[in-house]
Amino acid sequence: MTKLITYTLTTFLIGLLILGPLLFLPAGTFVYWQAWVFIAVFLVCVNGIGVYLSLKGPALLERRRNVGPAKEQRPGQRIVMALAIDLVDGDQFVEMLKRFSLGVITKRVEVEQVSVDKNWFLAI
Repeated sequence: MTKLITYTLTTFLIGLLILGPLLFLPAGTFVYWQAWVFIAVFLVCVNGIGVYLSLKGPALLERRRNVGPAKEQRPGQRIVMALAIDLVDGDQFVEMLKRFSLGVITKRVEVEQVSVDKNWFLAI
């Protein structure tokens, strides 16, 4: 049981150390309640699943911990995992953020370049 508590606290602290800078550095402040709520909900859910799996299905939890292209046993699965990591398309992701108005505000700006043909006016 102490191993479970140690593992849960360790993942909670690591999650806080990773998510904190990712959310607070761009904001430039710790007074950002949405980030605190996100971190709390995310870490409680992740650690809750970890505690549940360690109590009800330790074998499944071990399989979940050993993931990624390097951990796969079959060569075909290694290739699939390596390609799946590259499937996130940044342009498509930004377009979806814009389409659903998720933290992105778009403003259409049209630029028109106009030049005056002096000869046309002089010929009048």
